[in-house]
Amino acid sequence: MGSVRPQADWEEGQLVPPDESSEASDGRPPVPKSVAGRFQILRKLGSGSYSVVHLAFDKKENQLVAVKFEWQNAEKTDKLLKEAELCEVFGPHSPRTTSVMWVGSKGEYDIMAMGLLGPSLEDVFMKKCHRKFSLKTVLMMAEQMIDCIEFVHSHKVIHRDIKPSNFVLGPKGQHDKIYIVDFGLAKYFRGADGRHIPMVKKSGMTGTARYTTVNLHQGLEPSRRDDLGSIGYVLLYFLRGQLPWQGINHRDKKKRKKRIGKKKASTSHEKLCRGFPKELVQYLEYCDGLGFEAPCRRPSPRGF
Repeated sequence: MGSVRPQADWEEGQLVPPDESSEASDGRPPVPKSVAGRFQILRKLGSGSYSVVHLAFDKKENQLVAVKFEWQNAEKTDKLLKEAELCEVFGPHSPRTTSVMWVGSKGEYDIMAMGLLGPSLEDVFMKKCHRKFSLKTVLMMAEQMIDCIEFVHSHKVIHRDIKPSNFVLGPKGQHDKIYIVDFGLAKYFRGADGRHIPMVKKSGMTGTARYTTVNLHQGLEPSRRDDLGSIGYVLLYFLRGQLPWQGINHRDKKKRKKRIGKKKASTSHEKLCRGFPKELVQYLEYCDGLGFEAPCRRPSPRGF
């Protein structure tokens, strides 16, 4: 992966002591120290909009794993068990996302144990590479990120929250491979009858505003084209160091997203990609040209 060679944040054969400082201060209880008589919960790895992930030791398999906790009394909850159910469609040995090892509940938490992967591309970009990826590295990542989303789409699922922190490197010894994670906002784009979900106008917006496409800022339902378009914005973020609409703030979240959408819509692809290969402009134009129900096929080399 070019210059991307971060060190793993654990030592092989050594366990990390529990992180007592990771307890939340919003009224939620500390996560259990042991789950299912199998998982010894260690330190906190990270957190998202509705969950927290801890490193754990799986006594059954004698290996380190990741365990995701969702507090049942949180304002936005009831996502983790649905996420686990959706992830089962990818199979127990998925080549592009982590495997689900155990799902259940304990105390006030819904819990999902998963195979442990490496650091996210956001962490590598910010902490290991000082906000600088070479063009070669970004292009090599682009191919794997598209492979990831192609795999997800092949199972009739759209991710709906494409961002750098949701792409991660493989486990220790496999840091040259990229995986896609966090399906908390994902959904099927085809129903049981095989029909595509309808395109509807929505009052809110799904996903992370920095990377969503203009379609979503306009209130349209996300589809495969938007996963692919968001990957384009992630690639430009890695190349530029930041996107033109970063730093736009407002105390009202809806107004902030609206301002970001206006800036995004008024920034041409040529301006966004200035100084980088024209193929990036062509990629974004390709994504913009896709219909709501259109499959995202790889354009031929001649087309780019």
